Amino acid sequence: MRISTVDRRGQLIDAAIRVIKRDGVENASLRTIAGEAKASLAAVHVCFTDKDELLQAAAAELLQQLVRAVPHVVDGSEDVRGIAHRVMDLFWDQMVSDELNTLAQFEIGMWAKRNPHHGDLSRTVYNDYEKEISKLLMAAAKRGDKSQAIPARTLARALMVIMDGCSLQYFADPSDPRHKDLCDDLVDAYLDKVGV
Repeated sequence: MRISTVDRRGQLIDAAIRVIKRDGVENASLRTIAGEAKASLAAVHVCFTDKDELLQAAAAELLQQLVRAVPHVVDGSEDVRGIAHRVMDLFWDQMVSDELNTLAQFEIGMWAKRNPHHGDLSRTVYNDYEKEISKLLMAAAKRGDKSQAIPARTLARALMVIMDGCSLQYFADPSDPRHKDLCDDLVDAYLDKVGV
């Protein structure tokens, strides 16, 4: 049975993500990815012009997975502080349940930074993530009928900064039980400082 280019493209992106998670970006050759997808190298070249284009597509998909999960974390009743903690809990749960996925996200971000023609990838994903978190924060502020002391986008970006720092600490020593508590404390300290 013939597979459509769209379906094959999706298979190759999924295969690239599996290879990156298992072997790292440096070992994600087109031959390895094609084998993982049970596809020929010719099929890879029909769908992607080169390895960079395939890695770009895999990176975008990998980094968007958390963005897509964000709107599903709320039930519509939390205030801004509650939303901030729910978003952080989602991030933390995903990180500890699939460490390889999070490491792959870091590695993809560094790959994009080291390859100047892909340098906007991380910025684009961060902006998308910031927008999704901001929407939740703005909706919570409206429900509470309060004016926000700090713009939602600024608060969303601050949460992302805390996530990045806490995740690096976690990966330095995953056995230390204090990481999540420290993460929650940092969120509360920031919210207290900005009057939320």
